[in-house]
Amino acid sequence: MTLILSQSAYQELVYESEENQLTPDSADGFDITYQYPVKLGNGYIRCINVRAGLDLDIANYQLDDEIITRSSDREHLVEYTFELSGLKAGTYGFFGSGLAPEGSLEHSPVQPISWVSVHIEPELFCQWFGYKGELSANLQPLIRKSDQKYYERYGK
Repeated sequence: MTLILSQSAYQELVYESEENQLTPDSADGFDITYQYPVKLGNGYIRCINVRAGLDLDIANYQLDDEIITRSSDREHLVEYTFELSGLKAGTYGFFGSGLAPEGSLEHSPVQPISWVSVHIEPELFCQWFGYKGELSANLQPLIRKSDQKYYERYGK
């Protein structure tokens, strides 16, 4: 069976349901592990707020059925994602800030899925990699306005 969900409905199932949230790994709430919803499969997604503007997400789950998530246009942060296991194992995605256009993603139940993702606010990215507020020419395409399509690159 294939389950088709909007991205917001998927996120609500995974992150916002009280029953899915486990006790934070630290008392400050900066490191929270979410139990993957039993309606979708089993496993977890761990969200670590490393500092303001920098988040690390680690996931390991097995789906019961194929899931297709559909998203609408949305603002995107700078992101680097590594696929550790699953059908896309050994691949990465690197994305700049800007507009992520509507689209859909297919998630397969064939193999367990593991990934690590780093999200960086554009302002923090510029502070780290800029010189006196200016990014070098080769990094400028990574920071775009919210009405400009974001930079994306995939590889192995």
